Amino acid sequence: MPGRKRLIPALKNQPKPPAMPSDSAPAADPDARRLAARLKRAERLLRLNELLVAGLVHDLRTPLMAINLSAEVALARSQEDAVQQAARRIRTSSERMARTFDHLLNLSRVGAETADPDLRPGDLHATAAAVFAEVRAAKPGAAFEITREGELGGVFDAAMLREVIANVVATVLPYAGKAAPIAVRFDGSHRDRLWLRISVPGVIPADVQERMFVPGPNVPGLEASGLGLGLHPVDGYVRAHGGSVIGRSRAPAGTVFEMLLPRNALGLA
Repeated sequence: MPGRKRLIPALKNQPKPPAMPSDSAPAADPDARRLAARLKRAERLLRLNELLVAGLVHDLRTPLMAINLSAEVALARSQEDAVQQAARRIRTSSERMARTFDHLLNLSRVGAETADPDLRPGDLHATAAAVFAEVRAAKPGAAFEITREGELGGVFDAAMLREVIANVVATVLPYAGKAAPIAVRFDGSHRDRLWLRISVPGVIPADVQERMFVPGPNVPGLEASGLGLGLHPVDGYVRAHGGSVIGRSRAPAGTVFEMLLPRNALGLA
């Protein structure tokens, strides 16, 4: 029939109806799979980086200890002024390198999530001075010996850093001694970072340190440098700025806390 012949081509040209969703779960998006694989690979590389840096720092400590020991021997055995001056410079430089290794090891650790800081322009000395004033008001016998170098302006969360400094001061204050002040040193001489050191001559008892400092690997010459549960907010707040804080307490150096911060934490965004 002629009419029927005309209907067949018309039906073939009709658009197909959309496919009905099936009850089975849809296949994973290829982009999502690739993203998940990249995230997993990044996490693995971060962990490998942490282990590698820790091993390198340990390897560097061994010759550094030998250098420092040689300087001590030279100081003990020679009375010549030139030798004494050279040995003291070597000892000071090796101690500074050891602190740098501590910060490097601390920064390499992949830790938990941190709070988001409220970053605004500020002055590190002024931020700390407010804490020192509060401590003096609460404890009239507390004294601070403050030295500063360079420009101490930066971009940071002042409330977080006040909490950090207050926690550190409260930790070291009982070990400052009756006549000895808390030594505070600010260093803003570097273009892109700020440094703060708080120290007292006393040593924190070992049982207290166990609750305060992160236990280090049982390897000779590798010192624990991070902060443990006793000062967890300090570590978290400094890490939120992309910085590092380390602590040591041993004779004869006493108790020392050092904080290293990027001058402008907005640069991390």
